[in-house]
Amino acid sequence: MTNYLTSLVNNKFFTVRNALLVVTIALVIFVFMMAGNRIVDANARSSEAEQANEINLIIDKISQMKLAIGGLRTNVLSAIGYKDGTGADLVDIIEANGEFISDSFQDILDGVNSLELGGKSEFVETYRNSFNAYKAGISLSVSYLNDPESAEVSRGKLTRQVIREAGTIIESLLDIRSAIENEYRPSNPKLAAVADLKHQLWYLIDYSSLEAAQIANKISGHEPIDFDTLNTLTRYVGHMQASWKLATGITASADLGPSVTELVSKIEQEFFEDYTYEKDDVYGEGEEDPEAEEQAIEYSVTPDDWKQSYSTATQSMNAMNSAATTLAEELNMAALSDANGDVVNATVLMVVALLLAAFAIWVVFSRVVNPINALSDTMIVLADGNLEVEIPNADRVDEVGSMARSVETFKENALERRRMETEQREREEAERVAEAERKEDQRRRDEEQRVADERREQEERENRRDEMLKLADQFEASVMGVVSAVGESASGMESAARGLTGIADNTSQQSGNVADAAQQASNNANMVASAAEELSASVREITGQTTQSSVKARDAVTRTENAGHDIAQLVDAAQKIGDVVKLINDIAEQTNLLALNATIEAARAGDAGKGFAVVASEVKSLANQTASATQEISEQVAGMQEATNLAVKAMDEIKTIISDIDSTAVSIATAVEEQDASTQEIARNVAEVSAGTEEVTSNITNVSMGANMTGTEATTVLESAQALSSQAADLRTEVESFLTTIRS
Repeated sequence: MTNYLTSLVNNKFFTVRNALLVVTIALVIFVFMMAGNRIVDANARSSEAEQANEINLIIDKISQMKLAIGGLRTNVLSAIGYKDGTGADLVDIIEANGEFISDSFQDILDGVNSLELGGKSEFVETYRNSFNAYKAGISLSVSYLNDPESAEVSRGKLTRQVIREAGTIIESLLDIRSAIENEYRPSNPKLAAVADLKHQLWYLIDYSSLEAAQIANKISGHEPIDFDTLNTLTRYVGHMQASWKLATGITASADLGPSVTELVSKIEQEFFEDYTYEKDDVYGEGEEDPEAEEQAIEYSVTPDDWKQSYSTATQSMNAMNSAATTLAEELNMAALSDANGDVVNATVLMVVALLLAAFAIWVVFSRVVNPINALSDTMIVLADGNLEVEIPNADRVDEVGSMARSVETFKENALERRRMETEQREREEAERVAEAERKEDQRRRDEEQRVADERREQEERENRRDEMLKLADQFEASVMGVVSAVGESASGMESAARGLTGIADNTSQQSGNVADAAQQASNNANMVASAAEELSASVREITGQTTQSSVKARDAVTRTENAGHDIAQLVDAAQKIGDVVKLINDIAEQTNLLALNATIEAARAGDAGKGFAVVASEVKSLANQTASATQEISEQVAGMQEATNLAVKAMDEIKTIISDIDSTAVSIATAVEEQDASTQEIARNVAEVSAGTEEVTSNITNVSMGANMTGTEATTVLESAQALSSQAADLRTEVESFLTTIRS
C-alpha cells in the first residue's frame, strides 16, 4: 500500500495543479451537493405547491360546474313543473347557465388532460359522453318549454330524464375529483383536511340541490309529494346529515382557522334548523291524499320564493366552501413562498461557493482547467439529454475552441434529431387520436342506428300483433257466437224434426190400432152389460164378509197393545236388574282393589302382617267370585233384555200388520160399495160407448192420413237440419283454424 502511494505521488500526472484541481473540485462538489440538495428539495416543494394550486383551481372549477348544474337542474325542473306555459319565461336563464356550464366543461377537460391520472382516458370518455347527454337533455327541455304541445316527450318523462342526466354528469365530475384527490393527496395535513372538508361539502350541497330541485318541480306543477318522492327526499336528507357529521368532525379535529370554524354554527342554524322548518311546511302542504285521483296543491310559496329560500339557506355552506378554498390557496402560497425562498438561498449559496472556488483557482485554471471542465460539464449535460445548454469557448482558436466547436456540432445534430422525432411522434399521435375518434364516432352512430332500427321494428311487430289479436278477439266474439247459435239451433231443429218424424209414424200406427180397437169395443159393449148384473150381486156378498173381518181385526189390535204393555214392563224390570248387577260388579272391583292394597301393606309389615295377608287373600277370592257371578247374571239379564226387546218389536209389527188389515178391510168395503154403484153406471154407459166408437173410427181414419203427411214433412226438415248442423260444425272448425293462425 505504501509503495502504491509513493508511486502515485511520484507520478508525473500528480502535479500541484492537479492536486489543487482535485481539492478545489472536491470542495466545490461538497458545497454544490449541499446547495443542490436544498435546491432539489425546495424545487420539489415548490412544484408540489404549484401543482396543488393547479389542482385546487381544477377542483374549484369542478365545484363551480357542479353548482351551476344543480342550479340549472332546479330551474329546469321548476320550469317543467308549470302546466300553464309560464316555464317558458325561464328559457333565457337556462340557456345562459348552459353556456357557463359548456365553458366550464372545456376548462375542466383541459385541466384533467394536463394531469397524470391512472385511467384518465376512461374518466375523460365518461365525462364527455355524460356531458353530451346532459346537453341534449337541456336542449330537449328548452324545446319542451317553448312549445309543450308539440313536444316529443311527456312532462314526467322529461323530469326524470333531467334528474337522471344531471345526476350522471355530477357523478362523472365526482369521479374525476376523487381520482385527482387520490392521485395528488397533499402531504400537508392541514391541506389534506381542507380537501376532505370540501369533499364532504360537495356531497352536502349536491344532495341539498337535488332535494330543492324536486320540491321546486312539485311546487310549480301544483303536484302532491307522493310516497316515492318522499322516500327519495328522505334518503337525500340522510346523505346530507352524514356528510355534515363528517364535515364537522374535520373542522373539530383540524385547526382550519376562524374563517371556516365560525361558519359551522351558521350552517346548523340557517340550513339544518330554519330551512328544515320551511321544508316541513312544504311537506305538510304537499301531503298526498291516497283516495284522490287528481290532487292540485296550492303551496304557500312560489317556485321563485322556494329557490330564494334554498339560496339563502346554502349561503353559509357556499361561504365555508369558499373559505376552505381560500385557506387552501393561502397554505399553497405559503408553501410556495417558503420553497422559493429556499431555492433562492440555496442558489445564492451555490453561486458564492462557485465564485470562491473560481477565485481560488483562477490563476491556475483560468485558461486550461476551467475551459476544459466547462466543456466537460457541457458534454455531460448533453449526454443527459439537455440540449438547451450553451457550448462555452466555441470562439476560441486553440484546441479548446476546436473541441467546443465539435461539441457544438454534436449538439446541433442532436437537436435536429430530437426535433424530427418529436414531429414524428406528434404526427403519429394526432393520426392515432383522429382515427380513434373517427372509429368511435362511426361505432356510436352505427350502434345508435341499430338500436333505433331494432326498437322501431319491435314496436311495429308488437303493434301489428296487437292489432291482429284484437281483430281475432273481435272476430271470435262476433262470428263464433253466431256459429254456436246456428249449430245449437240446427241441433235443436234436428232433434225436433227427428221427434216429429217419430211422433208422426207413431200417430199413424196408433190411429190404425185405435180404429181396430174401437170396432172391437163396440162388439164387447153388449157382453159388458150382461156381466155387470152378475158383478153387482157378487159385490153385495163381499161387502158383508168385509165388515165381519174389520170387527175381528180391531179386537186383535186391542189384545196386541195389552201384550205390548206387559212386555214393556218386563223390559224395565230387566234394565233395573242390570243396573243392580253393575253396582254389585263395581263393589266387587273396589273390594278386589282394597284386597290388593291390603296384601301389599301386609307384605310390607312382614311376619306381623301374615294373618292379615291371609284374610286379604280370602277377601280378594270372594271379590273375584262375586265379580264372576255378577258377570254371569249380567249376561243372563242381557239375554233376557234382548229377548224382551225382540218380543216388543214383534208385537209392534203384529199390531201394525193387524192395523193394516183393518184399514185394508175398510178400504175394501168402501171400494166394494163404490164398485156396486159403478157397476150400475157401467151398464148405462155401455150403450153410449157403442155409439161413440163408431164416431171414433171415422175420426181416427182422418188422423192417420194427417200423420202420414206430417211424417213426410218432418223427414224433409230432419234432412235440412242435419245438413245445417254439419255446415255449422265445418264453419266452426274453419273459424278456429283461422283464429289460431292469426294468433300465432
